Parts: sequence; structure tokens; C-alpha cells
Amino acid sequence: GPPGPPGIVIVEEITENTATLSWSPAADNHSPISSYNLQARSPFSLGWQTVKTIPEIITGDMESAMAVDLNPWVEYEFRVVATNPIGTGDPSTPSRMIRTNEAVPKTAPTNVSGRSGRRHELV
Repeated sequence: GPPGPPGIVIVEEITENTATLSWSPAADNHSPISSYNLQARSPFSLGWQTVKTIPEIITGDMESAMAVDLNPWVEYEFRVVATNPIGTGDPSTPSRMIRTNEAVPKTAPTNVSGRSGRRHELV
């Protein structure tokens, strides 16, 4: 039959627009797992959506991947679904809810100057 649900998704690392995730493998139910599909849910999404990942294709022997193109400072939950030649199994237990990091300005503020008459003014 189709695979069982993968183990709970663990959030390993978070940036403003990526999340590195790992999980324990699903039971293949006598038909090897061909791929995993990573899904995310946020307050702004309509239910669970497949997210873009690195690598793009998560093969059945992998137990981690990075979700990319996330939005900064948004709460996400993640889950994983396994697929084998028979079909797609039930999703994993969702990860804990995480918040992506705040977006940092790409350039330093232009009005900051290190040239000051009196050194103790720079605090």
C-alpha cells in the first residue's frame, strides 16, 4: 500500500525566508518510498500548501530538506508526505509552529557616520 506517515518534522534552523527541516522515514509498506513532499501552513495560506525546497526533488532516501521562498516574520508549521509507486501516504505530525526571522535591511543606514568631534558621543 501507500507509505505510512513520516515521523514528526523537526525544525533545525530558521532564517528570514528558509527553514531547514528533518524527519524520520515513513514505513514504506513493502514498496520503496520514491519521494517526500514538504508542505507548510501559515495564517495567510489556505490550508496546507506544497513549498519549494532545496533540493527541488526530495528523494525517498532523504530525511531532511530546506524550505525556501518563505516570508519573513510569519508563523509556519511544516509537515511531510511520503509517496511510493502505490500512492501518497498520510502526512506526518506537523512541526511545532515557528516564526521566520525578521527581514534585515540589505544595506546599512546611510545617515550613520563615525566621524564625531567628541569620541564619547558614540555609544
